[in-house]
Amino acid sequence: MDKSFASLGCRSWCAYAAGCGLSLALCGIALADTLSSESSVGLSSGYNSNPFLEPSGVQAAESVAVLANLPATYTSDTQSLELEPRLRFAETHGAEALLSDYQYLDGVWRVNSERNTFTASADWHHDSTFYNEFENAALLGRDLRRLEDIANLDWRRDLTERSDLHLSGSWDKVNYSPNVATTATGVENFSYGQALLEYDYALNDRWQWTNTLGDGRYELVGQSYRSDDRFVQTGLKRTLSERWSLTAQVGYSYLSARGQGSICCQILLGPHGYYLQPTPVSLNQSRGAANYTLSIERQSERVALDLALSRAIQPSGLGALLTQDDVSLKASLQWSARLTLAATLHGSRLSDPLHQLDLGDRRYADFDLSATWLWTEHWTLQLQGSYILQRVISGGPTPSGAAVYLNLLRQFGRIRL
Repeated sequence: MDKSFASLGCRSWCAYAAGCGLSLALCGIALADTLSSESSVGLSSGYNSNPFLEPSGVQAAESVAVLANLPATYTSDTQSLELEPRLRFAETHGAEALLSDYQYLDGVWRVNSERNTFTASADWHHDSTFYNEFENAALLGRDLRRLEDIANLDWRRDLTERSDLHLSGSWDKVNYSPNVATTATGVENFSYGQALLEYDYALNDRWQWTNTLGDGRYELVGQSYRSDDRFVQTGLKRTLSERWSLTAQVGYSYLSARGQGSICCQILLGPHGYYLQPTPVSLNQSRGAANYTLSIERQSERVALDLALSRAIQPSGLGALLTQDDVSLKASLQWSARLTLAATLHGSRLSDPLHQLDLGDRRYADFDLSATWLWTEHWTLQLQGSYILQRVISGGPTPSGAAVYLNLLRQFGRIRL
């Protein structure tokens, strides 16, 4: 590993640990009488036959890791504060050697009054691109660490017993590993900010109506490229019965992009003769795009089913605002008081509505099976298996991979600090 990058990782981890310790210490001093924690620690073992879904030259990876989830929560009659550090440290052999560790620190502050709720949250995530299947395909077998900073502000006002108004803003910035030029890996540093206004109205006991108006801005860090997303959405949620519910939402986004390019060329006379100089030009493009969500859920005492279809405009490390289509079918079965079984069939497709990128035909599908066994009151054993397919170019190869994970977790329950 590059020494400068290792030093950077060490400094990031030290700053993270210092922030966690200082925050928890301050909370402990000021809020000791009402501070509590519901933490867990554990061990994880994993195997992945093709971590980067490469069509050839496949290298498997195995890992053994220590996991920790150490939240601290303060709650009073009018406000709550939660800090949640999450850690994973692993010893890995194989292609995902840099993709095994993560450090997360999330904080949420919520203030309640009779008719108003104010929420502020901030997240610091240090992980890798391995979490995103489409970015992994662009890396062509490379591994990059990523640093993500997220901030959210939300204000909700209850207008009547049936209606409320939401005003929220969010900001997200992603930087990839500085030891590799991102232009050589197919991913780009970016930031995305969004503001939206939402109005919710309960038509009756079973129907909920939601209208949203928003504006988002996507920018490439250190570059002139910018893309805006102005959108409106309307949706209905229907409680069909005690067991069935339906959610349907449709929306329209107006996308625009602005950047700098060049055309050839001006002929100029210099001290050493004539030469060609590219002429800078502004590149502008805009287009409308639809988005939607449809979800059908069934809940019973032992069985839960969820069928969901969606199309959404999302920021991406690939260098533009992209459209992602998803379809998923999830099922879970409470086999007994201690054993829960679950299965998920998921498919996804990525496209570029403004045609800024040459994405090809990016499709991704996975099938997951999992079992969670509550061994004792505080010990949980989890087994998860996945089979994955991915296609980047239409007519090209469709590489596949299988992964198996076994986790043993110890929950400590709610402890007064």
